Amino acid sequence: MFLLFTILISSNAIECSDGQYLDTSGECKNCDSSKHCKTCFAADKCISCEDNYYLDSSYQCVERKNINNCDVWDNLFCTMCKPGYYLQKQDCKPCTDNCKYCNSQECFQCEAGYTLVNNGGNCVDCSKEENNAVCGRCSINQYFDTEKLSCLPCKTNCQRCSNSQNCFMCSNGFALKDPTDPLSECSSIEHCVSGHVFGDHCELCASEFYLDNGKCSPCPEQCLRCINSTNCVECASPMKLLEGKCVPSIDNCARSNGIQGCLECNEGFYLSEGSQCVGCPKNCSSCLNENYCFRCAPNYYFNGEEGQCTLKKSNCKVTDQYGCLECYYDQTNTELCYSLKEDIDQSRCDDTTSPQTFGYFLPVTKNDQTNILEYEKECELCDVKCKICEYNSTWCSACNPGYALNISIEATSLYKELTGNTQNIYNCVEKPPECIRTEMGYCVECASGYFLSDVTCTKCDVSCGSCTSSTYCQTCNSKIDNSSNSVYWRPKSLTDAVDEAKGKCFVVNETKSQYNLDQCSSLITTSGCSICNTGYYTHDGYCLKCPGRCTECKEQIDDITGDGIICTGCKNETQYLSTEDNVTCLECSNIEHCRVCKGTGCEYCEDGYSPSRDRLECTKVNLALILPLCIGACLILIAIILIIIFFLWRRRRAAEKQRETEIRPFRVSSDVELALLSADNENFPLKTEKWELDFGLPSTKAIVDTEYEQKLKIMNTSNKSYYFEILTNPSHRYSLEVNPVRQTLKAGFGIEVTFKIKMLCTAIVNEDIGIVAMDVDDNNKETAKLKIIIESDLSTKLDHTELKPVMPPIGEGAFGLVFRGTYRGQDVAIKKMKARNLTEEQTKEFNHEVGMLSQLRHQTIVSLIGAVYTEGEIAIVTEFAEFGSLSKMWGKREVSYDLKIKIMDDLAVALQFLHQNQIIHRDIKGENVLVYSLNPHSSVCGKLTDFGTCRNVSERSLANKELSTGIGTPTYMSPESLQGTSNYSYPVDIYAYGIVLYETFNEKQAYENDERFNQPWMIPQFVIEGHRLERPDNMPDNYWNLITKCWDQEADKRPTATEILQEIASWNIDINYVTGELSKKEDLNVPQIIVEPKSEVQNEVSKHSDENNNNNSKDSASSSSSSVSEKSSNGKKEEVNKSESRSSASSDDDD
Repeated sequence: MFLLFTILISSNAIECSDGQYLDTSGECKNCDSSKHCKTCFAADKCISCEDNYYLDSSYQCVERKNINNCDVWDNLFCTMCKPGYYLQKQDCKPCTDNCKYCNSQECFQCEAGYTLVNNGGNCVDCSKEENNAVCGRCSINQYFDTEKLSCLPCKTNCQRCSNSQNCFMCSNGFALKDPTDPLSECSSIEHCVSGHVFGDHCELCASEFYLDNGKCSPCPEQCLRCINSTNCVECASPMKLLEGKCVPSIDNCARSNGIQGCLECNEGFYLSEGSQCVGCPKNCSSCLNENYCFRCAPNYYFNGEEGQCTLKKSNCKVTDQYGCLECYYDQTNTELCYSLKEDIDQSRCDDTTSPQTFGYFLPVTKNDQTNILEYEKECELCDVKCKICEYNSTWCSACNPGYALNISIEATSLYKELTGNTQNIYNCVEKPPECIRTEMGYCVECASGYFLSDVTCTKCDVSCGSCTSSTYCQTCNSKIDNSSNSVYWRPKSLTDAVDEAKGKCFVVNETKSQYNLDQCSSLITTSGCSICNTGYYTHDGYCLKCPGRCTECKEQIDDITGDGIICTGCKNETQYLSTEDNVTCLECSNIEHCRVCKGTGCEYCEDGYSPSRDRLECTKVNLALILPLCIGACLILIAIILIIIFFLWRRRRAAEKQRETEIRPFRVSSDVELALLSADNENFPLKTEKWELDFGLPSTKAIVDTEYEQKLKIMNTSNKSYYFEILTNPSHRYSLEVNPVRQTLKAGFGIEVTFKIKMLCTAIVNEDIGIVAMDVDDNNKETAKLKIIIESDLSTKLDHTELKPVMPPIGEGAFGLVFRGTYRGQDVAIKKMKARNLTEEQTKEFNHEVGMLSQLRHQTIVSLIGAVYTEGEIAIVTEFAEFGSLSKMWGKREVSYDLKIKIMDDLAVALQFLHQNQIIHRDIKGENVLVYSLNPHSSVCGKLTDFGTCRNVSERSLANKELSTGIGTPTYMSPESLQGTSNYSYPVDIYAYGIVLYETFNEKQAYENDERFNQPWMIPQFVIEGHRLERPDNMPDNYWNLITKCWDQEADKRPTATEILQEIASWNIDINYVTGELSKKEDLNVPQIIVEPKSEVQNEVSKHSDENNNNNSKDSASSSSSSVSEKSSNGKKEEVNKSESRSSASSDDDD
């Protein structure tokens, strides 16, 4: 009802004053004063009450207890007192002095102008000096302690602090040791210049120190003045300033100091900001900056724009700073040639024997004021006929083929005007027919009848065949007349004369009578007559009459007759030629009893006479003396023949006797050592200069498979004849050839014996060989010994006697047994072949594996120590792995996850190395990973081995032979390998790597004890169909993801070895990753190894056998038939059964 009344009042909008109310009639009436209402809605119903009254639930005002200074009431109770008072048990009690709000224990807020102190204890006027302490306003060197509520002293030398530990301002002359740490101590300001300390900071530091938050901190080393710890402005001598640092020298700086840094740079550099010397641009050899050159670089020149250098054009050969100095000539340019088709025969553009070439020149102008010739900066094209030109495109000094130089009167005149010099200037014109050959436009060979004058051919005189001048002939014109005689000729003396003295050639018909050419019996040539008629002789190419004393004559070089003529013939039968001086003919009657003369004496004498030996007399014949002389001569001849026959018979008989009594090669003991037991070098009848053979290697080592030679002189110093023979034992370590191996030496004779040795393996030889001598007459045998001392250098061919295998074998394969052993103190693994003689297939694999291991040198690949090639001892020796193969560790040793990752990382590094060198292993599996350490922080834990199936896949290798199919172990073979395709590559190794990853995590063989694979063919079928083994429960995601990538069905989607390494590295496993070997070995050249039917191993084995047998067998055979038969029986090769091929071996091994 009250609400309804209120709404009605509100709706009527009638307001009554305090003490009144609105009645139902709408009039304001007074409240009942006895009710103490301040406002009411009825006469006895109050809305609010007067002071000290409160409204109860019946709308009546009830008097309440009077509480002084109460400010806020809640009906009967006081809830808040006036400022300066606090409520306590319905009583307002006064606060402490000057406190505005408080309770019974403390003050909360002071009156304006007062400050609450002592944790609310009282309010004080902090403007008064006497209240400084309680107001927390402490003096210098003090701080206000909030616990003790008093001022306490700061620490030593501190003026401003907030507690006893810190300091914000130190006393004069002191500063914080660490300006950034207020807890540091105040220490004196060191290294500050006297008079520059202000308060707690310094304003000027001594040399070698800088201001740092008011303190002096040391400059960098060798710095005298600096701005801060990194920026120096002056360096101590001899240091140089460079970008705020002191350095011993500034690169490319020619002159510098410690304040300004570099002052001058070396040639080719300029000074940039920061005192650095920066290389000039490539077009400058010296410069101001990158845009301004002082001097141009070679092949550059100033182009006219200041400081700018331009690269010379391709037609310029040499430049200076101001342009091109020399242009190219004789340049071929097919494109330019075709563009000038109107001026050039286009066939010459592609002519390789005589192509069209182009020359370039520098145009020149004459300065009218200075009369100096000024050359242009760039070259221009010469006339297409010119090869070389100068000043002008047609002023040529060499021509292209087909053109010749020709003097140009006009060009010569212009040249004189230009230069003031007189010189012939040439143009190139079509080569004239009289010029046969030109070089560079110069005619070097003229046609017959022309001579070379300057650069042109000038016609010779008509009488000349060739000439060099118009006034004389070198040779005469070879023209002949109808009788085949030359038309022109010249005496030889004129032809042999020099230059002008030669003169021109004569006309034969005009000089025939003068030179008696009509007496010539031969054809007249350009040299004149060669044979004259009887009674005439030739002189200087023409005929002269013989003197009266001769019928025939000739000129004599040595003048013994006075006129230089000697007689060569006389009248037959009646005259003969004098043999005393050959100068005259004598009558035949001068020889008594001569009937006919001829030549130089009597030809036929009268009967009973015969010509003497010199034919200058006829002597009487004595027949009584001739017959006995003939008979005596015949008897002497017969006697000589009989003597020869006798000596031949005697020689033959002596030879037969020699053969009957000759010492035959005596039977040597089956063991040379038996002969050496009785060796006595001191009493041996044969002597030599030394009894040791070192083959010239006293202090150096022999190279395996290299032949060395030593010659030894053996002398017989006794008075008897001795037959000697040198005995050697066959050795697998070396081959020894002796020549001669046996010989008979007479007393006082000697012979030089040649020893040739070849080391067959790495070994030290210190052995004796025997030399046996037998007295030819008494058959007494004596023995001495020669010592062989030689050591070979290291090689991969090993001496099997130095291998010390430890029984029993630690492994067995299809081809051999694996032993642990030692070689020269080093632990090694010895893979010894089972068969004494290898089959062709086994030989291929052995040779291939040795070849690959010897080439592949890497820290993650098993190192090859060497191989043994001795027959019956064939083996491969590698470094020994202490912990065996990876697959044999499973279930025997505890392998941590980190170690597994380390081994697989090492295997990936090995694959990366092989693949980057174009090699596929093709048999990756746990058995072929050897473990060398169980510490994942070792440099290498796992190494890859067994390279019998690896293959070089370079383009050349694949071109020779395709990859074989079916290579590898089926468990690890990829789908493409199982399907029999030869088109596979590196991903086959990645697939196998994925299987090994899977096995290594599970520590057991894949597919093992799985009933799904109880038949051998089920695994290939499973893989080819795209199925894979299931993921183990505890395998990490990243490990499983890598496996699934590696054994992906599609080879192209499998990662490379490098990507595998990156993936493993991203796992951040705490292992030692192999470093420094991840890049491809550029210097490694792994050759393609192709095994021929007769392999290297067979060659080596047979070579050892042959060379050993050759030492004794071929020479000793003649000395003892029984020893030969013994060696023959021992040399027979044993028949062996063909070994099973390894499942991982290739029957047609590719490499």
